[in-house]
Amino acid sequence: MERGERNRHEQPGHEPGFRVPPSLLLVVDSAAWAAGVLAAMALRFDFVPRSWSEWSPVAAIAVAAAAQSVAGTATGLYAGRWRRGSLDEGHALARSILLACGVLLVVNTFVPGMRVVPTSVALGAAPAAFCAAGAVRFLERLMLLRRTRRTLAGATPVLVFGAGDGGFRVIDSMQSDAEGRYAPVGLIDDDPAKRNLRVCGVPVLGSRERLRDIATESGVRLMIVAAPSISSESLRDLSSRALDADLDLRVVPHVSELIDGRVGADDVRPLTEADLLGRHQVDTDIEAIAGYITGRRVLVTGAGGSIGSELCRQLQRFDPGSLVMLDRDESALHAVQMALEGRALLDTDRLVVADIRDRERMLEVF
Repeated sequence: MERGERNRHEQPGHEPGFRVPPSLLLVVDSAAWAAGVLAAMALRFDFVPRSWSEWSPVAAIAVAAAAQSVAGTATGLYAGRWRRGSLDEGHALARSILLACGVLLVVNTFVPGMRVVPTSVALGAAPAAFCAAGAVRFLERLMLLRRTRRTLAGATPVLVFGAGDGGFRVIDSMQSDAEGRYAPVGLIDDDPAKRNLRVCGVPVLGSRERLRDIATESGVRLMIVAAPSISSESLRDLSSRALDADLDLRVVPHVSELIDGRVGADDVRPLTEADLLGRHQVDTDIEAIAGYITGRRVLVTGAGGSIGSELCRQLQRFDPGSLVMLDRDESALHAVQMALEGRALLDTDRLVVADIRDRERMLEVF
């Protein structure tokens, strides 16, 4: 089984190696129609060319090729919009073949003096032309895939966790990467239904239960988690298993962090504490906060840090009776005071330079 077509990191024509120009495909498809018409004629007349004398298959080929040119252009088939041999290109090819077949049938049936082939030949030529044109595209896809695998020979071998849409997009992006940074050698997935699945030619090797054995057998030392919606609990378990298997673990961002919800090799990053903790955005009840902060004396420790300074800015909106900002870094407090008051003199009791772990200093200050 194979999955998928393209990802957002890849544009048509950016695959490594030779690629047939989209305009040349018009010639290929015209030749496919010629082969289809001739094959249908041969079948219709039991491979006896003498029986063709009252028909004009050459005229049928000309009509079909002209119609294919117009239909293919109208559907974007020759604009290079899709990756070669992809499902999207297959759909466009099928639409254009059907349109061309319709034109051939109309001309063959209703235009006086243009009864060039039997109706059965016109109908039979279309699927034959589709198979021939599709075969050329598929062969090119295979050649590109083989060339890509040779290009990835010196890349870092990786295991990919997740054989779903995220896994496909990451692997497809790796195989299309001109820099050849990663070479996917196998997938890990816990779904038993995906046991025999192959994603872009990469096999599913097993579940996380066999991670250590798979890592040992493959010799891989890096695993990428390509499941953007994975829970923090599952990720913690996977991280523990990866550590036991001597695997460096990297992840793609959560779907909420991605602009368009799609992932690729360029999104891969090291695992962070936030990934393991599973922090989520919290909707703040502003009125409830104002009720217990307004007029109160509030102490913010670590006020000079990125979180502490932002907390001070937000708290000041609620008009506290006194906002005391404490930090052991004097320069950081300078920056906070400058941001809040427009000066950096540390000239008020609101700014305290101290280490909260220093008990005597805390008693002295408060």
